[in-house]
Amino acid sequence: MGTPAALLFTIWMIPATLIDNILKPILMASGLPVPMLVIFMGVLGGTFAHGIIGLFVGPVILSLGYELIRAWVNSDSDIAKIAGDEEPKLT
Repeated sequence: MGTPAALLFTIWMIPATLIDNILKPILMASGLPVPMLVIFMGVLGGTFAHGIIGLFVGPVILSLGYELIRAWVNSDSDIAKIAGDEEPKLT
């Protein structure tokens, strides 16, 4: 490839790569009840830890853990409502 073609390709690929790194977590998080920050941390952590496979596995594992923790925290308030308490008591 000649110098002008390589230069044009480089000028085209730098913004395309930067935009891809921003759009990929946004598109992966669309339609999920998980906050964008959790998905973004999963994408970065998974990619750093396991490469290209971690890019997809990281956000799934992190969002699953996030939802399990939310369900665990909300279960205390559900138990308090069933027992008839107004507010859950911390022990």
